[in-house]
Parts: sequence; structure tokens; C-alpha cells
Amino acid sequence: MAPELNRAHRDIRPDGLAVEAEVVSVDASVLPQLWPDLVRGIFHRNGGAAVELPILYGRLLLGEDVLWLALYNRSCHPSPYAGVLITSITEKPPWRGRAPHPPGRSLTVHIATGTSIESWIDSAIERISSYGHANGCKQIYVLARKGWRHYALRFYGQFDVMGYSRDRSTAKGRNRFQNRPGLFRKVELLLQRKGSSSADYGSARTAYILPKGESDAAGR
Repeated sequence: MAPELNRAHRDIRPDGLAVEAEVVSVDASVLPQLWPDLVRGIFHRNGGAAVELPILYGRLLLGEDVLWLALYNRSCHPSPYAGVLITSITEKPPWRGRAPHPPGRSLTVHIATGTSIESWIDSAIERISSYGHANGCKQIYVLARKGWRHYALRFYGQFDVMGYSRDRSTAKGRNRFQNRPGLFRKVELLLQRKGSSSADYGSARTAYILPKGESDAAGR
């Protein structure tokens, strides 16, 4: 049986009901008990996670990475796990490319896998951002699958600098090289082309998002 995780803080909606899922960090001391269940379940659902599980497990035990789990608040779900995120803190940005970001302590977030991401991404942003600020991070670099790009970009504005990258290779297409995993593009607000129906744009070096409000309308 999986150990009980610390869930003292719960997110509450304006109507007073608890949100469907919340994100909590996992202490390395309980990881050996959790790991077999995670490998059999959540890591292989929804297309799997773009990680080497044996390497990740070793990094988690050494404290080089931190595991975050999105947990359902209700017991009606067949599995308690709604999602997995992995974070690491480095003294310089995890940057690859011709235009490196400014130096400084950085937080890297991998939105690794999960289901019903809309139910827990806001909890992830709040808690992981607080964790990064408490550890002196000024920059954040987020990896996510192609279909979760607009969720990853919600981290924008939490830190002085944000970078975004896909977490797995693009199988084909003319943009497959600029979308290589780990090739982060700086995220900036888009100040032109406001009439477009797309919520975000990209080039080889920059990923743009619309200002708040316009982005919400474009995403509907």
C-alpha cells in the first residue's frame, strides 16, 4: 500500500468545494514504496513519460531531482495519481542554442505525464513556483509534450525569465530540429498580430504568447 503523502493544504474553489486534483511534492524517503506503483501505472498512461526511468529514480534518490504528484481529491478514481512533474534546480540555465539566457539560478520543470491536466495545472504552477522562489530561482524552464504547450506557458510571469521546450522529439516536419527536446525558446508576450486566432507562436529562438485576456479568448 502506498504511504500517505502530505496533503495538509488543499486548494478550494470559490464555491467552497475542493478542486478535483492537487499537486504535492514527494519526499525521497517514501520514494522506494511509491516507485513500483508509479512505474506500473501513471508513467505508462497517456502515451508514457519522456524520461529514462532508472536514471530518473537514481536522481530522485540523490536529491538531484524532485518528484511532484498530482493526486485526485476523491477516491472514485481507479488510481490516486492524476499526473507527474519533475523539477531540478541548477546554478545556470539548462540552455542549448546560439543565444544563451542570462546566468542565474534556474528551475527546470518537466510536465512528464498524466490525465485531466486542466484539473491540476494551476495547483502545480502555484506550488512549484513557490518552491522555486523559496530556493532563490529567477528563471524557469518548462518541458512538456506538444499538446500541453498552452498549459506549460501558464508558468509565464512567475519568474523573470521563462523558456519552453518540447520534452520529446518531433517525428517529422520542417520544424523538427528547432523543436528538439532541451532546445528552449524564450517565452515573451506578443505585442503584435493581435487579431490572430492562435494563442501562441514560435520561432527558432522565441515562443510568443498573447497578453492575458486575449490568450484566454483565443483558446476558446
